[in-house]
Amino acid sequence: REMEIPPDRFCYNLILGGLAKQLRWKEALSVLSDMEDKDRVQPDLFSYSHVVRACVRARKVKAAERAMERMNDAGIIPNVRVYSTMMAGYGATGKFYEAQRLMSDMQRRRIKPNEYTFASLTEAFVNAGLYEEALGVTDKMAAAGWSEDPVVRTLLLRIRVGQGDFDAALATLEVIRAARRDGGPRSALAVPYNALIGGAVQQGRRDVCVKVLRTMMGDGVAPNRNTFV
Repeated sequence: REMEIPPDRFCYNLILGGLAKQLRWKEALSVLSDMEDKDRVQPDLFSYSHVVRACVRARKVKAAERAMERMNDAGIIPNVRVYSTMMAGYGATGKFYEAQRLMSDMQRRRIKPNEYTFASLTEAFVNAGLYEEALGVTDKMAAAGWSEDPVVRTLLLRIRVGQGDFDAALATLEVIRAARRDGGPRSALAVPYNALIGGAVQQGRRDVCVKVLRTMMGDGVAPNRNTFV
């Protein structure tokens, strides 16, 4: 601006992408407004995608919804990546009704969901305590031929914990552990252990808590604050 050269869409998208990585959602929304109002630069799919991602990653689902509305009002159709990002926001907050509505919108527009979209829909049901509905989504994923990744396996474990089926939950934990021993992804190592321990505490299963904690430490996975919440 100091050189009196107005920023173009490419520059704006670089800025928005950086803000999304840093979870600076308010600034991302402000930049989007400047883009439209000050410099008369029409945002594109990538512009809105960055803003939605910034809001979702900051757990500001309502703000992400507003960004999606602006996107639709501008006549830009979200792609599967944008839909999956928005679905992740609903999944993390247990907004299963909104997640279902979003899935219906994708189908109406003939945008094929991917495994991340379905995983987030599953998480929405799990976080809302609707375990049978969550299992129904995982069945659809299996029917579509998608293999179970660590995220889906952890969701399956959480479903079994929620249903009080600790034998099945422990069996799922063994599958996760075996995959890691075989060189599978080792990200978020404590998550499945913590999910089992947390559910066991809520349901008074001290025996399961002790067993999982010993297994966790034997596997060299350090407990964190979520382990003892």
